[in-house]
Amino acid sequence: MSLPDASVIENQILELENFELTMNPQLLDSTKFIPHPSIPTPGDFYFQLLGLYLIKMDLISAKFLCKRIPSSVKSSHPSLESLWNLGRLLWRNDLPLFFASANRILEDSFQPQSLVFIVQKLLSDKQESVLCLIENAYSCISIEHVTRWLGLPEEKLQAIISSRDWEICNNKKYFFPRRKKIVDDSFQVQASNTELMSKLAEFMCFIENH
Repeated sequence: MSLPDASVIENQILELENFELTMNPQLLDSTKFIPHPSIPTPGDFYFQLLGLYLIKMDLISAKFLCKRIPSSVKSSHPSLESLWNLGRLLWRNDLPLFFASANRILEDSFQPQSLVFIVQKLLSDKQESVLCLIENAYSCISIEHVTRWLGLPEEKLQAIISSRDWEICNNKKYFFPRRKKIVDDSFQVQASNTELMSKLAEFMCFIENH
């Protein structure tokens, strides 16, 4: 299953939001719900919208959506609770627990493919985000620390280090991230640097507390 690009995701969110606005809230919590080819049950509707919000990292919309989901729908759709458990961890910026919880879902062969697909995307995106921050915040960092933050086995992290052309020190305990060169024009560089500094400040605060 391939993931649509950002504009397609945005359009899908708008379609689902419009669907919710045109539906009587009681119909989303009753046997009167009229199935749609892509939304057979109310739980599927909320699951799709929640997943898209999380992929977009719109955590505020995801949180408010979960507050509106009827309890009967939550109880009949376990994947909703599993997905929002990850959302809560992202909201709290508890990355080690997020990575551990996401990996547990992916290791469970009984999980539905719809949940696995979204969790794989969330996990991949968040790992890449952390690696990019490490790339810009550190000249040298412990392999053990990064494996703990990302919930990765050391062998997999070493493969990632190699794929990014980073250098591992001789004792195999540390590695040296290499920053990517920025080739955008000055305005884009300034905007990128502002966003990067904000993310670095957040990341360093996270590091200091773990």
